[in-house]
Amino acid sequence: MLDLPYPRLLTARLLGEPLSPSHERVMVEWWADPDFSRLVGGPRPRDETRLRLIQAIAEGEALQEPSRGRAWRMTWVLRLRESREWVGWVGLRQLWLAGGRACSEPCSLGEPSAEVFYALAPGVRQQGLATEAATAALREARRLGTLAGRTIGLALPQNLASRRVLEKLGFRANGTLMHAGIPHLLYECRERDRPPSGLTGKDQPLPTESLGRPIGLGMIGAGRYLHDFLAPGLRQQIEKGAVRPTGVVTLRQESASKAASSFGFQFAATGDEGITRLLNDPQTEAVVIATRHDTHAELAAAALRAGRHVLVEKPLALTEPGIEEVQSALAQTRRAQPRRRLQLLTGFNRRFAPLAGPLARALRGRSGPFQLSIVVNARPLPLGHWRSDRSQGGGRLLGHAVHFIDLARFLVDSPFERVEAEGLAGNPENLLIGMAFADGSRAVVHYCPTGDPRLLGEQVWVAGGGLTAWVNNWAALEIRADGETLSQSLPVPDKGFRAELDSFLEAVRNGAPTDVMRADEQFEVARHAIRAADGLKV
Repeated sequence: MLDLPYPRLLTARLLGEPLSPSHERVMVEWWADPDFSRLVGGPRPRDETRLRLIQAIAEGEALQEPSRGRAWRMTWVLRLRESREWVGWVGLRQLWLAGGRACSEPCSLGEPSAEVFYALAPGVRQQGLATEAATAALREARRLGTLAGRTIGLALPQNLASRRVLEKLGFRANGTLMHAGIPHLLYECRERDRPPSGLTGKDQPLPTESLGRPIGLGMIGAGRYLHDFLAPGLRQQIEKGAVRPTGVVTLRQESASKAASSFGFQFAATGDEGITRLLNDPQTEAVVIATRHDTHAELAAAALRAGRHVLVEKPLALTEPGIEEVQSALAQTRRAQPRRRLQLLTGFNRRFAPLAGPLARALRGRSGPFQLSIVVNARPLPLGHWRSDRSQGGGRLLGHAVHFIDLARFLVDSPFERVEAEGLAGNPENLLIGMAFADGSRAVVHYCPTGDPRLLGEQVWVAGGGLTAWVNNWAALEIRADGETLSQSLPVPDKGFRAELDSFLEAVRNGAPTDVMRADEQFEVARHAIRAADGLKV
């Protein structure tokens, strides 16, 4: 039992005291002050502030009785260490998100989340204190084990300062949410797997060398995947100082030089000599492989053997021996450097789409089996395109449709029993892919590049366990169960490219694998997809 409901906070400039009745006077003053409280829902009268204070203190005490399942809250009242002046508060509280709203009580479709909140007096704003306090609060909540898998932040659209704080904390904007009857921007951050808190000293997995400084990132290949898909997220990581571009290698010097100029890579090189230079560069800790599909396995294995973290665009390999080469390289390097936790991530970005996570978590809370139907109206390829070549691009199944084999594996969360594919009307690109899972679930992918190319899109339908859900082109999600409806929409479709890169870099930084995709699942998906492609019926 703690002496206090939760420990005090201590940062370089701030002291945080757990909220108690002794803070009533200063809290009443702050809530009554329009300049202080206008961006956090105030002002409020004294009696309402006192009632809310009592409730918040009770929710803080709920941390000591987790078995009762009550909502919890941690609020620290902040003062400056030097002057001892009271300057604001910071905290986290438990919420359940459902139907585009935040609920303070459990609901069957609600996703348990932790909201970070903060407020500072006008005289101490724009000094980085909110970020400093929130960082300490998140660290303490993580240490106590109170954080859910999803941590959120809410900000009024006009509150640019609060939005910047959330972005500095690593949160990403993900639509809107009604809070206190007002639309707020919803920011979220996923908790990743971390070393067990009981480990100490030499037993602790080492964080990457880049902790506290940018990650040295190199690129092999600088085509459409980089410029069309990775570019926004990569530029953001570079601008905020989380990534230092080291080198870029392509087949042609012109494209390498263009990428180097565009993203600030320190050197541009070509061919095998350029790859050797990049993988031997002491400043390069991680590499992104975005070359033609038949080179992925060889390059990923070489980068892993060189001790570099690897994000490789799908497919991981076009043959089973290629998978085995990558698997062997990862295992050998991890055995040689067991404390470094080398990371491998295949570019199955749909797993990281903002709407995929809520759907997967809803299914995790239900007992299957489930039925899935994924319909893809894909872009047709020109005749003779390299992606259609099985030996070079893997054909449409390994070159693109594999995304949806992986998506089904992610949503069902059960190992494959078999994956089979058929080319309709003798067309190996017009695919019907069937999947059977160990838990009895079934999935089918209708992959059609012969429809109207002006209506490109992806639809996901899931049913089972008393739940039915739809995803419409990665811009809208609806889940229905137990008489409740959870809806979420995005301003524009988001297939998860930015979140995929963020997750990879966080895994590198923390020395722990992403919680969205484990290495064993990557090998499982690749192996079953290759077998389906090899056995394709036309």
